[in-house]
Amino acid sequence: TCVWQKKENNISVFAINRSGEEMDFSAILKGFTPRHCLVAETISHASPDAVNTAEKGEVFPVGIPAELVKLEGDTLSAKLAPYSWNLFRVSL
Repeated sequence: TCVWQKKENNISVFAINRSGEEMDFSAILKGFTPRHCLVAETISHASPDAVNTAEKGEVFPVGIPAELVKLEGDTLSAKLAPYSWNLFRVSL
């Protein structure tokens, strides 16, 4: 899923990996001219059943290493961790 924030001049791309294996991901941002990735974050855990409670937190957002995220032309590509929810914010 992608959301265009016209005022901020960026696009947020949300991607989910439901697999227990690392996954290659790409999104073609057709009609836009991406400049650079402002934010690349993931929420993941080795167990797909991990949850946060008031007493204990197990799952936290962390930055995705820059070498795993690429912008080439109008295409965003990345490696997604197993069992992960991912956010990429790209400036236009």
